[in-house]
Amino acid sequence: MGRNNPPIAPVPARSAMLICGMLIMGTIASAQPDMQLLLREEANQFRFILEHDTFVFENAGDRDGGPFNLLENAVRLRFPILMKERHEVFAGADLLWLDLNTNARLSGVRRSLPEDLYNVGAVVGYRARFKDGWIAGGMANFGSASDRPFHSIHEMRLQSTAFLRMPHLENTAWLFFLHSDTNSPVFPVLPGFGYQFRLGPQFYGIAGFPILMLGSR
Repeated sequence: MGRNNPPIAPVPARSAMLICGMLIMGTIASAQPDMQLLLREEANQFRFILEHDTFVFENAGDRDGGPFNLLENAVRLRFPILMKERHEVFAGADLLWLDLNTNARLSGVRRSLPEDLYNVGAVVGYRARFKDGWIAGGMANFGSASDRPFHSIHEMRLQSTAFLRMPHLENTAWLFFLHSDTNSPVFPVLPGFGYQFRLGPQFYGIAGFPILMLGSR
């Protein structure tokens, strides 16, 4: 007799939101350290940056009691290309891997969820520091987010951010952003603004839209 496969249950809304949230939060997590590189008042000095994070989500369960386990691995690499007093160029790569263990599928779709999801990208960034304290620059991330990265043009994406930092009062500055994302179904181009302020000798905060973060000098 053949082996009986476990039934394929529809993915509950919370599980689908979790998967989407992990992909989005992985992008945000890699973007925040990059913002620290771009908005730092002093000149950046580093040889390379290599970071790895792991997150495990176990026994979430679907509405039919089946298992829903998730393992996230994120790797971020940055290295300098040009580090001058007024001009800086850096590059790197991002990798986000989601390992899914579930028999569920999306409601209305017969195909079960893939066992692995990837978000892979190559990054390049630039910034210019002016004598009056203004800083301008941006970065771009080209890659693919799919269970089959770079399988076709439909799996490819390009994200870019341009910014301008204008000094205001002592230890504060106005920030202006323009972000674009070819994969965004709602806001392919999103402007933003913020206010950067000092929190002691080693830390600073940024409050604005769509950014809210704490950083170190």
